[in-house]
Amino acid sequence: MRVPARTKSLTVRLVATSVALVALVSVLVVLATSLVMNQYLTSRLDQQVHASMDRAINPDGHHPGGPGPADGDDAMDHLTPECKQQVSDVRSWAARGDITAGQAQRLIGQIVERCTLG
Repeated sequence: MRVPARTKSLTVRLVATSVALVALVSVLVVLATSLVMNQYLTSRLDQQVHASMDRAINPDGHHPGGPGPADGDDAMDHLTPECKQQVSDVRSWAARGDITAGQAQRLIGQIVERCTLG
């Protein structure tokens, strides 16, 4: 003889549905937040990398084509072609994410210090 299955009460079904919906919404909020924060932080890191490389290459704040010293002096003008290529390589590594902004800044600083013609 079979015992009829007990049907769940309406309260139990409502609570279970509510818990499931809250869990689903929580997961969606976490995913959306993660995507937005990833984009924001990546963008901010890119800006910091470019700014640190600019400071390392142009410590006097002069940017090629922009206002600067009256004689048109540029930090890159004092570097040998080999050193300019090394700086370009470091910039591309940083842009690809192969190295961090701090590493790029240190490397470029070392290149500029070592290669500056006097």
